[in-house]
Amino acid sequence: MDLGGDIQATFVGPVKDSYTLDNDYSAVLHVKYGSTSFLFTGDAESASENDMIASGEDLQSTVLKVGYHGSKYSTSDAFLNSVSPKYAVISVGENSYGHPSDEVLQRLAQHDVQVMRTDKDGTIVATTDGNSVDFNVTPEPISNPMTGGLAISASPSISNPAQNTIETIKVTETVDGPSPAKDAQVTIIVHYKSKDSTYTGTTGSDGSVSIPFDISRATSGYTVKVDVTATYGGVTLTTTTSFTPQ
Repeated sequence: MDLGGDIQATFVGPVKDSYTLDNDYSAVLHVKYGSTSFLFTGDAESASENDMIASGEDLQSTVLKVGYHGSKYSTSDAFLNSVSPKYAVISVGENSYGHPSDEVLQRLAQHDVQVMRTDKDGTIVATTDGNSVDFNVTPEPISNPMTGGLAISASPSISNPAQNTIETIKVTETVDGPSPAKDAQVTIIVHYKSKDSTYTGTTGSDGSVSIPFDISRATSGYTVKVDVTATYGGVTLTTTTSFTPQ
C-alpha cells in the first residue's frame, strides 16, 4: 500500500489461500514509519501466525494490535518472539468468552510488553513522529497478571484424627477472571512434631486438588501446621493452614 512519504504499509497475512478457520483469513497489516512500526492482526489465529513467521516477512513492531480480542488461540510465544512488541493493544468489550485470556496476558507479561485494553481504557489512540509512540492512555505497568489474580486457599478435611489415618487437604486456585487455574502444581509440607512430610498434586478442571497425607498417630490437642505452595503460569504462591486433632 502506498501511503506516501516515509510510510511503508505491507499486508503480511493471510499467507495462504485456504484455511480451516475463517479467522485465519484476516487481513494482517504491517505499517512502518521511521523507526516505529505497527502490526494490525485482525482475528488471525495460530495457523495464520505460524504462516506469517514462516514467510520471512518483517513482523517486528513497536505496537501490536493483539489478535482475536486476546483469545488464547492467538498471540503465541513464537509470534511474540517474531513481533517483539513494546506495546500491545487489546480491542475487547464485555463478553462471555473470557477475552482477553489469562494465557495471553501472561505471555505478554513474560515478553515485557506493556498492555492497553479498550474495555478498561476506552478508545486508544497512538501517535508517532517516527521516533517514538505516544498514547492517549497510560499503558499498564509490566507485571505478571497471575501475581494479583492467583489465589490459593487450603482447608484440611479430617476423617478420623484420633487414629492412624489418611487426611485430605483441598487447595483451590482461582485466576482473576472466569476460569480456574487448571493443571497448577501444588506441594504441601506437613509439619507434625519433629517430622516434615512432603506431598504433591495437580489441580483439576475446577482448579482444586485433594492431597491425601498420613500423619501417623495424631495427638489430641497438637496443632499440625501445613505449608501449601501452588505454581501456575510461572507464578508461585504460598499459604499456611493448620488443624488440631480432637
